[in-house]
Amino acid sequence: MKNKTQLIVLLLPLAFTVGMLLFYPFRFRFEFDSDEGVNLIKAMMTLKGFRLYSEIWSDQPPLFNAMLSLLFRILSMNVNAGRMLVLGFSTVLLISAMHYLQRFWGIPHAILGMIAIITLPFYKTLSVSIMIGLPAITFAMISFVGFMRWNENKSNNWLILSAIFLALSVMTKLWTGILAPIFFAGILIKNSELLHGKVRHWGWYRPLLIWTFWFMAVVGLIIIFMVGPTHAPQLVTVHLTAGETQLMQSVAEGNRMLSYLDDSIPLYFLSLAGVILAIRTKKWHGLYLVIWVLAAYLLLSWNVPFWSHHQLLITIPAAMLGSIAMGTATVDLYGRIRGSNPWRLNAIPALVIAILSIIFAVQRFPPTLRGFHLDLPNIYGSYDKEEITEFEIVALMRRYADKTNIVFTDRPMYAFRSGLPVHPYLAVMTKKRYSTGQPSQEEIRVIMEETKPEQVILGRFDFPAVRDYMETRNFVRVDNSPRSRHYVRGDIFADH
Repeated sequence: MKNKTQLIVLLLPLAFTVGMLLFYPFRFRFEFDSDEGVNLIKAMMTLKGFRLYSEIWSDQPPLFNAMLSLLFRILSMNVNAGRMLVLGFSTVLLISAMHYLQRFWGIPHAILGMIAIITLPFYKTLSVSIMIGLPAITFAMISFVGFMRWNENKSNNWLILSAIFLALSVMTKLWTGILAPIFFAGILIKNSELLHGKVRHWGWYRPLLIWTFWFMAVVGLIIIFMVGPTHAPQLVTVHLTAGETQLMQSVAEGNRMLSYLDDSIPLYFLSLAGVILAIRTKKWHGLYLVIWVLAAYLLLSWNVPFWSHHQLLITIPAAMLGSIAMGTATVDLYGRIRGSNPWRLNAIPALVIAILSIIFAVQRFPPTLRGFHLDLPNIYGSYDKEEITEFEIVALMRRYADKTNIVFTDRPMYAFRSGLPVHPYLAVMTKKRYSTGQPSQEEIRVIMEETKPEQVILGRFDFPAVRDYMETRNFVRVDNSPRSRHYVRGDIFADH
């Protein structure tokens, strides 16, 4: 029976992966989010020999860039290779979440937990978007599982695994650092329980020191060798200052936290039921998920603005809590139907949970299923008509590639897909960076005068320095896209 449940924990996430490969049309999507282009261009410029942080501006930790660069070095610089990497992270996340639920609650809880996670808003899209949020949560989930296993058997190996993977998570995206003080406090509490009434000695401090050492060691080594101590402030300064800028405040008006979280309202009631069950059954490890949800909510309520990928930091542990309630109610109702003794719940709470589960399913199943195309677009090929012009711009860029040494663009996906280089300092143009006035218009003008880009593609921001430069070089617009504007230097355009 044990081998059977372990097989289910592996096979169901793999079935989700196969379903995404066959029926979710990610292979022919130009760009899910501008962050895709940002991450791709950083990997491309890294492979061209430029150093992250010292030459390529970046406000994110280096681990995902290192993995993406390694993948491209082994395979080729291909958008879908990067999307497959993130899909692999999604699969591991589901396996890890199911492992915890199956081991500590039961196989029905694990199955329902997986279903709840994959039906979360944006989960499918973020499973194939070259963005760092989901990989960071995956590392954090592995760390969480390791920490739970340490709580179970006190093996230092699980404690070390938890510390290492949380460090990898933080070095993928800093936001999962909220789990570090939670685990730190958890070790203190657990040791106090084990040594209640006893004199504290080395054995009391040892687990805490082990976890802290490995966490700090991995984070420290990555910062020293991959970021550089002098560049470490680059990871936080723009995040601290951008939220107060006028641009980001205006963006935040249309990107409020509740506007994203209200798509999962029934799930939060199920999560509350899961919390009550964890307390009633004295399975205190379930409360770590509660604290995770609350800490993430507090962190992201401070963050400006709130983006679609942010909500997964809250909704994934919430879905696991909800699955505790759904799984328990399912087992209880099944036992009543068969005439056996009730398991954990009275009939009325079980029915309430069942009704909430149905409401959640009715709310989330239709939009989840709508994202899949059953005519196998990922095998036969099917481009979104609205995005054809995006690929046409790439084709135009390649047409002038033999006369192009460098391009300037605020949508780096164009540069990556065309294989044309950009200036490393101007490669990453995020909304947060732009809102703080970095790089300045003067810096942009100086770099453009030095590098003399032959092609300019604009689609997100306004650059007076770029407009002035193009006027002095007689640039000609060569596209008819409603989203972006593609300009080529006049003499090159005349040659073609």
